[in-house]
Amino acid sequence: MSSEYNNQSNTNPFLGKKVFFLYPHSVLQKEILDILIENEYEVYLINDHKKLMKVIEYFPNSIAFINIDEVLSVDAWEEYIKVIMNSEKLRSTQTGVVTYNNNKELAKRFLMELMIPCGFIILNLGVDKSLPILLKMLTANEAKGRRKHIRAITSESENTKFNININKTVLVGRILDISIAGMAVLLESTDVELTPKVEIPDIQLILKGIICRVSGIVAGARKDDKRCYIFIFNYVDDKAKVKIHSYIYKRLHDIMDDILKKL
Repeated sequence: MSSEYNNQSNTNPFLGKKVFFLYPHSVLQKEILDILIENEYEVYLINDHKKLMKVIEYFPNSIAFINIDEVLSVDAWEEYIKVIMNSEKLRSTQTGVVTYNNNKELAKRFLMELMIPCGFIILNLGVDKSLPILLKMLTANEAKGRRKHIRAITSESENTKFNININKTVLVGRILDISIAGMAVLLESTDVELTPKVEIPDIQLILKGIICRVSGIVAGARKDDKRCYIFIFNYVDDKAKVKIHSYIYKRLHDIMDDILKKL
């Protein structure tokens, strides 16, 4: 398991917080999720409330938005949240409620009596009203930390490669990790040395078989492996952004799924 995903990762303000949605509503999955990913939030969808308890213990200082419309009764959800808020192992997790229920007394019950820190978000107000509230809650609770971009470490078994053309020579290699801002790569060739600050106008990325193109600058090589280079992207068009964000989200979710299986 990558060191980025050990159970201390969320205590580091530079890494930000993991944001879990328990039993996410369809509107969240269809209309809101992509916007959260585009805004560089590390979002995970969980469909097992018992597993959520385990994963927030493994990742302290997370944020959990709980759908109180499904699976359990409202009273049972209240008790569930109380367990999280009162448990020594879980209480660093900040909770919020997501619901279609616009009952003011119910909202008061969770906000004023239970005092959940991440809000009571009513989805049937419409995405144009509920999304800003959700984003405001994530900002107020420092979900990003000091990190500007989420990053995914690739798997050696998947098709995540790149190629570039320098002086009529095509160089290929494997992508080691990637964000919307740049990537670390491992060149296949041991006979090539890339010059720092050189601009590469056409970088082809292959992200698990999905192709997109960006441009970037060679930031330098890693000292421990001269075949390993860092590229900073200086131009990523909208289509490429969608593809990169989609890959990162799916890759992080795959890693989280593996963790959940072991908990």
